[in-house]
Amino acid sequence: MKKSSLLIIAILCVLCSGCFKQPIKLPDYEISLYKDKSYMIPAPAHSHYEYHSLNKFCASVSTDGLILANHVGETDILVSNNYDEKIIHVTVEPTYMLYTEPYINFGESRNAIKARYGTPYQENANAAIFPYEREGFALMVTFDQNDQVVSYVVVVPNNFYTDLALFLFERYELNGTGSNNTSYFMNAYSADEASLFVTVLPYNANFWFVMYEPFNRNAKLSSFNPTFPDEITDALVKMTR
Repeated sequence: MKKSSLLIIAILCVLCSGCFKQPIKLPDYEISLYKDKSYMIPAPAHSHYEYHSLNKFCASVSTDGLILANHVGETDILVSNNYDEKIIHVTVEPTYMLYTEPYINFGESRNAIKARYGTPYQENANAAIFPYEREGFALMVTFDQNDQVVSYVVVVPNNFYTDLALFLFERYELNGTGSNNTSYFMNAYSADEASLFVTVLPYNANFWFVMYEPFNRNAKLSSFNPTFPDEITDALVKMTR
């Protein structure tokens, strides 16, 4: 009798352990969404899967598998149980494409920038200006004393302000506002996670500067007011007319 009971217990243990080794009944696949749109992962009922986003700023996922597109970009959603794991690759597509954002590589050399963007319209020791994508737009790159990139500035004509706001809110989180209609964005929900600072400010009443810089947690937003040599700003005015 005792041997029979032990045998039954052993069989039940084997059966139960098999219950926990169920493969996830989903393939690896990809989806595309626009900001603020959602998608429900088609998991079987009572599947007890766990969901995790590798980049919640781009797309988050609820405990029941609802994916929400938050900002333009790409990330992976991991679907797992205690035996198996699948990946759903999520691309949050842009609705607004005012311009292509510059390739960000702080510390890159001036020569590398010229190799990428061509001959500057004008340059000095501090900055170089390049034609950029569409009429009236420009790209200004600023350098330190070692000719390494400090910031990228996309110059946008003044009449594109509404389009610019929509473009940025789709990609970044507003971090604050300052005087002179200046706005500050970052590439994360919190300053502790941010790596990129995007400042938008009017300049010379002709255009807007969209300045990409490394995020600085100690920056005083209200006092931020970059200045550039007259020869550079004069060239920008001529270039963007």
